[in-house]
Amino acid sequence: MPMSRKLQELWNELYEKKGQGWMTVFSGSMSPILKIGDKVLVKYISPKWIHFGDIIVFKENDKFIVHRVIRKRLSRDKLIFLEKGDNNRFASWIDAEKVIGKAIAVNKGDRYIRLDSFSEKCRNFLKAIKSNLF
Repeated sequence: MPMSRKLQELWNELYEKKGQGWMTVFSGSMSPILKIGDKVLVKYISPKWIHFGDIIVFKENDKFIVHRVIRKRLSRDKLIFLEKGDNNRFASWIDAEKVIGKAIAVNKGDRYIRLDSFSEKCRNFLKAIKSNLF
């Protein structure tokens, strides 16, 4: 479900002021790690510091999408990412300029998970490898 225009404007304003903001997940494309209703803390980060396995948020067709990076490369002097939802069958390439930020934490109601911890970085790396195999 897309975010309403007013809600999106408020989120953009908060994000621009603080460089990060909480966003609700509206899709099951990253299930089981992210489910509908979970909240992700999105932090602005230069695309050059986004790596294989990271969970990113990007904007496409007026929607914010939360997916995993499974490849990164330069194409015609532009940085691009191959992104894929863990629960999706297909991946697609996006320009780095569409990236809003990187998910650094998840609030699952009763649990708070730091995605930048060593164990979560390892888990995300392994999930990205699995995404490349299937």
